[in-house]
Amino acid sequence: MQFKLFISDFDGTLSDGHVCPKPVADAIKEYQGKGGIFALCTGRPTISAKKTMDDCGISPDAIVSFQGADVFVNGEFGYRAGIDSSLSAKIVKGLRENFKNDVCIFFKDTLYIENENPFSNAYSDFYAKYGGKTIFVKDLAQ
Repeated sequence: MQFKLFISDFDGTLSDGHVCPKPVADAIKEYQGKGGIFALCTGRPTISAKKTMDDCGISPDAIVSFQGADVFVNGEFGYRAGIDSSLSAKIVKGLRENFKNDVCIFFKDTLYIENENPFSNAYSDFYAKYGGKTIFVKDLAQ
């Protein structure tokens, strides 16, 4: 085997963002069956990436999600990054001051959203499709 490790994004690479085409999924499974290591790297939340891979029938050896903040290897978290709450509060305040919008953040596969509105409810509903939990809060900077 020429390459021992294959790393790929999902959205717009392996798929159109919904389901991996069967020939692509079959090729990944064949590659793994021959001893290749397949890793998914995505900006998606970990729970979404895992569910999407399950829906495609692919069992990745590793998932690197949240733009590299989470590393999930062989069914367990090998690494989970994050920022402390005081820095998080400063970022939320800065976003609110500069963009005048409500803010949402992910923390350990839970989506926290300020203020319910049609957009935030739709985002919460989308995330729930992947088994994600949403908590609406009044002020993320607190």
